[in-house]
Amino acid sequence: QAERDIAQQSAEKADLIDKKLKTAEDLRSIKIKAKQEKAKKQNDKVDEIANKLGVEASTRRKSLDQKLAKAERARAAIIDAKKDKASLSARKVAAAREKEKTESLHRRASLEKRLESAQENRESLLSERKEKAARSTERIDMIARDDEMESLKRRASLDAKLETAKEMREKFLAEKT
Repeated sequence: QAERDIAQQSAEKADLIDKKLKTAEDLRSIKIKAKQEKAKKQNDKVDEIANKLGVEASTRRKSLDQKLAKAERARAAIIDAKKDKASLSARKVAAAREKEKTESLHRRASLEKRLESAQENRESLLSERKEKAARSTERIDMIARDDEMESLKRRASLDAKLETAKEMREKFLAEKT
């Protein structure tokens, strides 16, 4: 009877240990899955921001192109108005054209410079967001590996305790007989 009780207790302890291990592994899996989902959401957010920045850059580019076209039309209108004035000499008209062309080039260069600056800022922000997402993913992978190692250590420790309990039971049974 005592031998059956000890065997039953050992079996119950082994079942309890297996249940605890299963619960711990389930909890670890849930945590890892939650962290992976969080990383995915961050990656999706980075993609969304990148798309938004792309749309904003495109909108700014269109606005700048419209301003350039308006400036060009204004320049052409000024030149036409100056041509219409018969009293102006050909040299004055040529000088006015040259001056307006130079100013238009300066305005265009200034607008292009601002556009390039905006593009660089967008790329810099996008790069930073991607690096942050990559670091977050690496951190989650490292935590998952650490959790796996802890689970293996706990399993080995519990297996060693179970083995010790079995040896003690066999020793006890051997002493009893």
